[in-house]
Amino acid sequence: MTNLLNCGGRSTPDLQPGEYGVSFPPHHGSTYTGLVARADNTAEAVFQVLDSPLRVGSCYAFTIHLARSDYYDGFVYINPLRLEIWGGSDDCQRTELLWRSPVIDNTTWQPYEVKFTPSANHSNIIFLATGYNGNVLIDDIVGEKILNTGWSPSVAAHSICEGETLQLDIYRDNAQAYAWNTGETTSAITVSAAGSYTATVDFGMCAFTSSFAVTLKKKPQLSVGKDTVLYFGNDHYQMMATGSPAEASLVWNTGEKTQGIVAHKAGQYWASLSNECGIVTDTINVDFLDLLVPNIVTDNDDGKNDKFQIDGVEPGTYGISIYNRWGDLIFSSSSYQNNWPVNNVAPAVYYYILHNRRNANAPLRGVIHLITR
Repeated sequence: MTNLLNCGGRSTPDLQPGEYGVSFPPHHGSTYTGLVARADNTAEAVFQVLDSPLRVGSCYAFTIHLARSDYYDGFVYINPLRLEIWGGSDDCQRTELLWRSPVIDNTTWQPYEVKFTPSANHSNIIFLATGYNGNVLIDDIVGEKILNTGWSPSVAAHSICEGETLQLDIYRDNAQAYAWNTGETTSAITVSAAGSYTATVDFGMCAFTSSFAVTLKKKPQLSVGKDTVLYFGNDHYQMMATGSPAEASLVWNTGEKTQGIVAHKAGQYWASLSNECGIVTDTINVDFLDLLVPNIVTDNDDGKNDKFQIDGVEPGTYGISIYNRWGDLIFSSSSYQNNWPVNNVAPAVYYYILHNRRNANAPLRGVIHLITR
């Protein structure tokens, strides 16, 4: 290590053995580094400017030998500590925790395997003691390995249409194994459902994980209603398109893009609803019929207005319900033949509801004055 500075406060790291009564022998060579942490939350650290920065997408591994001295400045700093390794970009700046040791309580040198994969680029590396009134001894960093995986961890968003599939591919040339949260172990999987998919790629020295958020888009569905016949007296018809999904694009053959439009003349109308999953079209036929519906019937067998006869449409095209003034149903036919009144109906005011058999949702209502002369 070079550039030994007091990155934790109050004092610099110690070159051991020989300082503060420490006689613990080196693991290799003639010296090693000792770090202490205190009760006031200050601690010693050492940093190194790297010849080659730590890079995202690379794996780093080495062995470090660590120990604890059971005597350090008397018995003041003898508690076991942890060692943290940080990445940074300026002297003692700690930007990313790369590795954290277990509690170092061994009073003989022990090797510890260090592996990390930075999530950012770092030009400095920092070794920091953490704990309470203790020491950690550092010696003999060996076996440094670097593997450039070319990895770029990410969270990707995808969408698929109902009934379709999507391939998620995480292949890397130097990967040793793959593991998906679906249980599959191939480099690519095919999905057809919405969800969160994660893939871990094992490079031996390290492993990386990426996530895929998949949403399901619906194919458009549309209805503009059944074919419609309008009765006498109507000169417009309000058409309404109902469809999904809400974000789909709607357009009528008239060029209008609103949900509802008004027809002022007979004809065929249609609307189309589209999104990236497809397009659907629905059609409605609008007729304005010129019906002649009488409001007086003279049941006197003179051949004139003897029956409630609707002109302008073939008999049997309509159904009818006729009620008296108290709301009682006195006549009903699902295929009216212009044959009411029947069975000597008394003169009075009656009410009718006329149903078009092609559109039961557009009845015509009115009054019949039945007169007998």
